[in-house]
Amino acid sequence: MNILLQNSYLIVCMAIEVFVLNPAYAQLNEFEISKLPTPNETIVQANTQFSDNALLLIYSDLDGLQFRSSMGAINKQTYNSRAGRYEVLCNPVKQIIFVASSGFMEVRVGTINPEPKAVFYFKVEKKIETLSGSTPTPLSIFTEPSNCELWLNGIKTAESTPFESEVNSGLATIRIQKQNHHPLDTSVYLNSGEKAVFRFALNKHKGFIEIETNPVGSSIYIDDEYMGISPFSDSIEVGSYQLKINTRQHIPLVQTIEIQKGKSYEFNLSLRETKSKDCIDADGNKYKTVTIGNQQWMAENLKTQRFSNGDPILEIKNDYEWDSKEPVRCQYENNKRMAKKYGELYNWYVVNDERNVCPSGWKIPSDREWTELAVHIDHRAGRPDESINYLGHGSGLQSATAGGKMKRISGGWDKPNIDATNDSKFSAVPGGCRHFRGYFESEGTGAYWWTATPVDEVEAWNRSVHSESGELFRKAFDKEYGLSIRCIKE
Repeated sequence: MNILLQNSYLIVCMAIEVFVLNPAYAQLNEFEISKLPTPNETIVQANTQFSDNALLLIYSDLDGLQFRSSMGAINKQTYNSRAGRYEVLCNPVKQIIFVASSGFMEVRVGTINPEPKAVFYFKVEKKIETLSGSTPTPLSIFTEPSNCELWLNGIKTAESTPFESEVNSGLATIRIQKQNHHPLDTSVYLNSGEKAVFRFALNKHKGFIEIETNPVGSSIYIDDEYMGISPFSDSIEVGSYQLKINTRQHIPLVQTIEIQKGKSYEFNLSLRETKSKDCIDADGNKYKTVTIGNQQWMAENLKTQRFSNGDPILEIKNDYEWDSKEPVRCQYENNKRMAKKYGELYNWYVVNDERNVCPSGWKIPSDREWTELAVHIDHRAGRPDESINYLGHGSGLQSATAGGKMKRISGGWDKPNIDATNDSKFSAVPGGCRHFRGYFESEGTGAYWWTATPVDEVEAWNRSVHSESGELFRKAFDKEYGLSIRCIKE
């Protein structure tokens, strides 16, 4: 299969399955060329501007013919309506003469090597063919983006891309266009009966942005893609984007920007410094905090979708993809309302990532720091007994009463929410968890939080409280589980 490109767009073609379209409008007309004998009478050229030029007398009743020389040697073309012919003057050099017209395939008229003032005679007619003798060619056209308008041989198709059809073989012109994109024009040659698929990519129109920030050197993200640091300038495709500016010790700035074709945009943005007591994550979420003993804790579950440097945390929705050893997050049952209510769920690889998921100045609490919290709430917690070894071995009950003092009385808990008082103001909510196999469980009945402390290569310590008791549990889960996170002040 041959492909003729009229621009720099990439076209990929291959043979695949057959599709259907009315071929009546998808076939270019063809010329029929005849070389005429030299007549007995002598033609005398009256041209003085190109006195040594050869003359081509091309008889045709077709309008709008355009002739082209392979050597660029044509100097003049006129139509003599009385004689019914085109008169073409060209330099006396060896060359190939072509003819073209709208709706026709360009073809060769002939090769000439004229002497000065030589005269040649041709006839150009429309080739008459019946469709019954042609072989349909299955054609499929895919575009990126999809839903583009499509023209075949100058006629707009009824359907947008992706497009599937049968057309007659031969040269076909294709035009593809979509709002906010550069149109694509090209020609392809379809071999008789050969299945064909074409894939085209349209480039978007672009605008230009310049971004300056205070402080300088802030990280710039456009739709979660890291673009660099300020000051920043670049062309950007037309469309609507989320612009995010982030740097340490400052509240992230997020705003929507609209880019239009050919326009330039300047942004001068200032970030507000965080106060020492503020607990604000990389997405700009501000958290309530509570002091319990000598520790300052977040009084809400973490909601951020980014690390503290602004890098996005990959969201996984499919069950079969959740079992990952890369940092990933999700929302309970992939429901944004659940995330707003309970926070995000993270695997332990987010906890262990050096980019720090907690707000600046905050961290993931260790197993020992969780135990310090439990001991402050219940002085018996964390004491070695038959169900737990504080030195790091075993898994189970850590406190018989601390859980009740950590749970909110309402806040989504199923009833009965036994022994719930929230005396500690920790304000635990039942965000559930995600099993390493991908399914969700325990929303309404359980709250689970990671510690920063691994058990081994496979598991890490966590804490949990449940609706059916006032107990606090210390257990080891596979690191691929999705649990909530509470951060503690450094």
